[in-house]
Amino acid sequence: MESLAVFALAIDPQDANTLYAGSTRGLFTITFETPRPPAVDNFQFNQASVRIGDSFVDTASGVNLTAQTYFDILFREPGSSVVKEVLNWQTGAASVHSISAGMGLGTWTIIGVRAHEDETDHIGGYVTVSTAVNILADGFR
Repeated sequence: MESLAVFALAIDPQDANTLYAGSTRGLFTITFETPRPPAVDNFQFNQASVRIGDSFVDTASGVNLTAQTYFDILFREPGSSVVKEVLNWQTGAASVHSISAGMGLGTWTIIGVRAHEDETDHIGGYVTVSTAVNILADGFR
């Protein structure tokens, strides 16, 4: 393989992922692909009702979701119209959640999900989803 001397390097001012290299044999262009950020297109629970003391699994699907993807959620508690937010509700596209004593009984509704790679990055928009789980008292189905 022949050696090639590079005399100039420049980053494209319109696209920071493109690098130009000037050499003795001409001008070369290298474009680096930018990984797409994680994005959710669906979010669901594995069951519609869960008793206090039991657990349920939720699963997110989308693009570029990994075991290190963080998920924030928007939700409504049973009987409330107030939307609340939980940051870093889970890590990974599927997660098991236990229902402990003191959890409000009734239907908990998830209305938005945001996926992100950095646990401190909460600036992206939420994807609208509509999934719910009904929390039942211990001993009732």
